[in-house]
Amino acid sequence: MLGRVCFEAGRYPEAAQAFGEAHRLAPYRVRDMETYSTLLWHMKDEEALAQLAHSLVSIGRNWSPEAWVAVANCFSLDGDHQAALKSLGRSMQLYRSAH
Repeated sequence: MLGRVCFEAGRYPEAAQAFGEAHRLAPYRVRDMETYSTLLWHMKDEEALAQLAHSLVSIGRNWSPEAWVAVANCFSLDGDHQAALKSLGRSMQLYRSAH
């Protein structure tokens, strides 16, 4: 929650620290990780974003919309907008099937 509040307040370094610690303590938690990946996109932290996306996809490739948002953010940061859109489409499919 702290990471999300700091992100929404534009306090990106604090948000990154809070999200990073939360991910370290609960590496299998995917809830709110789409916000963390978007934060890393805003910060243009390619390495941390790629690591997060890899981690999320390895545990939730077939059920986690958050994982595919992280992948989309990676592709977007890399300039591959077609792949980013495709990944967002996959995220929406998974979200709809879960709700």
